[in-house]
Amino acid sequence: MLAMVALTVQLVFGMLAKSEPYVNSLTRVHESDAVSRIVGQPLSIGSPSGQLEESGPSGQAALSYTVEGPRGSGTAYLEATKSMGLWHIDSMVFEDAATGARVSLNR
Repeated sequence: MLAMVALTVQLVFGMLAKSEPYVNSLTRVHESDAVSRIVGQPLSIGSPSGQLEESGPSGQAALSYTVEGPRGSGTAYLEATKSMGLWHIDSMVFEDAATGARVSLNR
């Protein structure tokens, strides 16, 4: 039973880590000057958690993951929708763990 639970958890994290919303969000984090100023370089990205639902050409996602660097850490949050087969990040922010300040990563 424990092995089945562990396998299920591993599959869910694997699915989220390979999801298009997560992968696309990584580009925003890595290209953000504000995130680099807060946590420093190089960045270390944690595994995503949250929800991802897809049904054919539609879907929605609400994910978060940690971002760490030599000067600090924080959490990236994103909400995305899939419409007509294409994912779009609707809203994305990075929250500094030390201050709670949020930086918009919207485009």
